[in-house]
Amino acid sequence: MTAAVTALPPEIQIEDDLDGVRYILGRRPPGTARKGFPGFAFVVFGAMFSGFSLLWITAATIFGQAEVVPPALRWLFPLFGVPFFVVGQVILAAGLYVIRGRAEILVRDGKLSSVRRAGPYRWTTSRSADSVLRLETGSTCRSLAGVGARGVKVHCDSATPIFLAVGYPLDWQEALAFAIGERLGLGSESVSSRGRLDEEIEIGPSGEVSLTAVLPYRRSSVRLDAPGRGARLASTGQGAVGLAFLAAFWNGITWTLIILFWLDDDASGSFVPFVVLGIFALIGLVMVFALAKTLLARAKLQPGVATASVHPVCLGESLEVRFTQRPKSTVNVRRVALTLLCRESATYRQGTNTYTKRHDVHTDEREVVGPRTGDSFMTLEGEETFQIPPEGMHSFEASRNQVTWMIETKTELAGWPDFTQQFELEVAPLRIAEDRGGDHVDQP
Repeated sequence: MTAAVTALPPEIQIEDDLDGVRYILGRRPPGTARKGFPGFAFVVFGAMFSGFSLLWITAATIFGQAEVVPPALRWLFPLFGVPFFVVGQVILAAGLYVIRGRAEILVRDGKLSSVRRAGPYRWTTSRSADSVLRLETGSTCRSLAGVGARGVKVHCDSATPIFLAVGYPLDWQEALAFAIGERLGLGSESVSSRGRLDEEIEIGPSGEVSLTAVLPYRRSSVRLDAPGRGARLASTGQGAVGLAFLAAFWNGITWTLIILFWLDDDASGSFVPFVVLGIFALIGLVMVFALAKTLLARAKLQPGVATASVHPVCLGESLEVRFTQRPKSTVNVRRVALTLLCRESATYRQGTNTYTKRHDVHTDEREVVGPRTGDSFMTLEGEETFQIPPEGMHSFEASRNQVTWMIETKTELAGWPDFTQQFELEVAPLRIAEDRGGDHVDQP
């Protein structure tokens, strides 16, 4: 790697001490992040949302003093406004960050942390340094404060990836990736990143969707991988925390309104509000059922680990996938299956409506573990070889379209919910080998 690649830009301040290092990036240079309207829209919406929640809390507190309200519910109704206020503040902080935010990166006390600051707001996302599998620059951040900007994606073992330096120039990201990689003891390998296409969406007379590639190109990227750990694949997670928050938020509001209508003598005689709220309550129960299913599966099994012999893998190449998983208690396993999936998604507009369609264009399922019974001392372990179709499409991500490759694992238990995980698999059109001082070499 040349000095031009490793040297950090002078705009990045470094504070190095015995505890670790802090990279202070400051505000993003003009034109490198999506500012303007999204940020101001978030600020306005967040302020309105927060104001509505404060109005709710005030009104519910006054209403709760009425004699018709049971004492147990007088303070319950105002509390339901607190989640609204928290959500409003998060949106407001995200908008301020998009407009005038700045970022910091900490490598300290065995953790890699991303710090974002916007006015009085500050939030930190951390991962254990030992869990970092690889760093990838130029990846799209889908979080609220990212607003589709690109940053350094940190893939972690059994944890959701985090992003560093979102919205900063690509050369800043590459320099930071190598600097942080050296701190964490990662090896370096430059690989062709997810290909990206600009597409045109064609909608047929019967509503079918077809994609027409008009401008293919590859986006350069830098990856840093942990040495001696195999190519461990990053799990996309099951979203239990997000589902729990959504279920609590949805059911809290719904059942609050049901109780309010029940206590209102004028509204209790009308069945229309209860029918409408009953539909919302049914949706809330479905959320609770889905959450319970996920938590029950996790009660019996630990999260699995998937490793690949080659990663990223190129079109036409084969790779061996190894999967291991430990039970938490005695289980009756029906089977464990690995599936190679390629999923296309397209977002398009018809009139004023926006639709997203997803379709699995390639599916290859293999059973790697048969029926067996065991306890926490048993290890479920299986290995299978998959081949990426040479005529297939490599991974890519555009503003409206995406092709995603993944390894999906399913552990089926007798009389118990299945445990399903998805592991991100990066499929490249070409492998580009590069040493730190060498030239790029394309291999078909």
